[in-house]
Amino acid sequence: MLVLDATSKSLRMVLGEAHTTNPVDFTVAYADEVSSVFTAGGGPAQSNGTTNAELLAAPGASTQRVVKDITIYNNDTVSHVVTLYYRVTATDYVFYKETLAAGAWAYPLRDGVFEGSAAAAADMVLSEIQTVTGAKTFNSGKFILAGSSSGTTTVNATAAASGTLTLPAATDTLVGKATTDTLTNKTLTAPVLNSATVGTKIEPTTDDGATLGISTKQFSDLYLANNATIRFGNTEAIIEHTQSTSTVAFYGGTTKVTGTFEGGFNVTTSAITPSTNNGSALGTTALQFSDLFLAEGGVINWDNGDATLTQSGNDVTLAGASLTARVKPRTGGTTSSATPTINTDDVEYYELTAQAADITSFTTNLSGTPTKAQKLWISITGTAARAITWGTSFEASTIALPTTTVTTNRLDVGFVWNDVTSKWRCVAKA
Repeated sequence: MLVLDATSKSLRMVLGEAHTTNPVDFTVAYADEVSSVFTAGGGPAQSNGTTNAELLAAPGASTQRVVKDITIYNNDTVSHVVTLYYRVTATDYVFYKETLAAGAWAYPLRDGVFEGSAAAAADMVLSEIQTVTGAKTFNSGKFILAGSSSGTTTVNATAAASGTLTLPAATDTLVGKATTDTLTNKTLTAPVLNSATVGTKIEPTTDDGATLGISTKQFSDLYLANNATIRFGNTEAIIEHTQSTSTVAFYGGTTKVTGTFEGGFNVTTSAITPSTNNGSALGTTALQFSDLFLAEGGVINWDNGDATLTQSGNDVTLAGASLTARVKPRTGGTTSSATPTINTDDVEYYELTAQAADITSFTTNLSGTPTKAQKLWISITGTAARAITWGTSFEASTIALPTTTVTTNRLDVGFVWNDVTSKWRCVAKA
């Protein structure tokens, strides 16, 4: 029983969080006693969020206010922590505190009997077999199952509960989220496995019935144990690792690949090698590779050093052999220009045709980084006699720089780069 017997005593209420939609409703019933005469009273109140608010005012002078019932209904759409205080002057004393789910009721005081919080209130007791008709709401921590020999298990919903849990119509065991369990004959549709451990095998339900990854979602790595085998069509093709020799062998059927890869080939940490010397070709006349990519300093080696082709920086050096080949010159040109654009890094021969104007400078648009003894050949064919100004990048030798073309005849002029004067030296003209 709660009694307010002084004008300094009252009841207060507060929530642990702000309202979301509606306040929490309270109803209080009491009787005021003055000189052994009781007068019944009561009424509703509503919470003010996290602000401490009055639930029942203090009685008048010489009056004892006997509190009979306190009822609480959570009219909001979320759970609330409800706290009730017995206030004396300006000091509050907690006498009730409970987390109340949305739409739930609580009865801290009934007919003057103090029930305390839900955790301390009496539980609903069921016989061994009993039917509960109608929907019953059990607050958090209230639905407890006793073990057959010892212990209990509490059934709780999530804080924002929703949905329906349907139990199997058979004797079964539920699988726990945080427990280690074994599933037998279960089909998982689109599961996400962050980390999985497999016993002895993973197999599709039918032959050729499942893929490992898809075109847009590939696995990053495949780890196999030593001496592992990858089989295609069981024995159509086989890739086999041998730990003792640190090799990987390729088979057609159960026999090592022959023909193009006669005797197969081996892969180690440092090289891909045929099983026998001169035993395998890289591509065929009908099936060629598209490109060959070598790192800086790469070497192409014929017959263990008989001839080598070695790259270093921008140079490729042939050693142990002479080059027997026709080297096609790089060419460029344009039709009529007073200041031709020539990049000597790109061309050895440059051609001006149908030259319809005098050439005012071959130097203005000349570019490139020539090297000692580099060659450059320029031919000019005019529509008539055209004057030629070479500019500062060109010099004469015993052969003078020509200053004009002759009618429509083609003029050819040969140059060699003079690294002493950093000029193109005229060595021939015709």
